[in-house]
Amino acid sequence: MSIGNIIRSKQPDVYRELVKITNNKKIRKTDKKLSFEDFEKMMCHDSYKRVGGAIRQVKNG
Repeated sequence: MSIGNIIRSKQPDVYRELVKITNNKKIRKTDKKLSFEDFEKMMCHDSYKRVGGAIRQVKNG
């Protein structure tokens, strides 16, 4: 039994609100097609930086 089924059976109004929230999120789609060179640029050494102990990507192509 999943969490969604439990909430649906015990708190149906809360479940409806959660469904509304998740359906309102827009999915970002990119129409830009990336080439092999674009992937190489993103993965090069200069595209990453250490921030707070973690390695983060700073350039996006």
